[in-house]
Amino acid sequence: MQASRWWIVLAVPSFMVKLLSLVSGHRRRKAKKRELLGTLMIPEILYTVCYADKHVSPEISQLHTFEPAVLHGYSRRRRLGNDTPAIIEDSDHQVSGTLVTGLTDTLMLKLDYFEGREYYRKSVKVKLLAPRSSSDKSRQFAETDEITAEVYVFLDKSKLEEEEWDLEEFYRDRLQAWTQPGFVEGRCDPDVPAIVTAD
Repeated sequence: MQASRWWIVLAVPSFMVKLLSLVSGHRRRKAKKRELLGTLMIPEILYTVCYADKHVSPEISQLHTFEPAVLHGYSRRRRLGNDTPAIIEDSDHQVSGTLVTGLTDTLMLKLDYFEGREYYRKSVKVKLLAPRSSSDKSRQFAETDEITAEVYVFLDKSKLEEEEWDLEEFYRDRLQAWTQPGFVEGRCDPDVPAIVTAD
């Protein structure tokens, strides 16, 4: 039986960053960190991809936690003719998100297939975000610890719009469809997972 500890997922207005510490059986393995994009930062979609249902038991939901994080040097764009976003390297931008814990190797493989052949995964540095004091109205969060993680980066910039992907618009217009039974499975790449670059 596999257990895991960490995963980061970047949220509003972001992608998903994931930090994993895997335990296979009773033997600990070196922690791995990964980042995922866009729709996966939404718990209902993460659960739908990983567990085939947006509603999970309290025991399952307790395996996962979500904390804010940010990735500098990337932007999140709309994909042409697609609901999902893509992140690309972009030195003048940053992508905010959520740290998520509790993914196993099996769940990660599902996420690799969800992202598919149009993405590759690479190591990056992300900063965790902590809430600012109520007296500081200029920003909601302050950057804290830096962590190495992996991110799914989109391969073909020609398939992206210039406009940033809008999480709130996705929630409003598309979330219900994406969490219907069978919808996510039909959008996964059935043959080729995301490319994994060497650590």
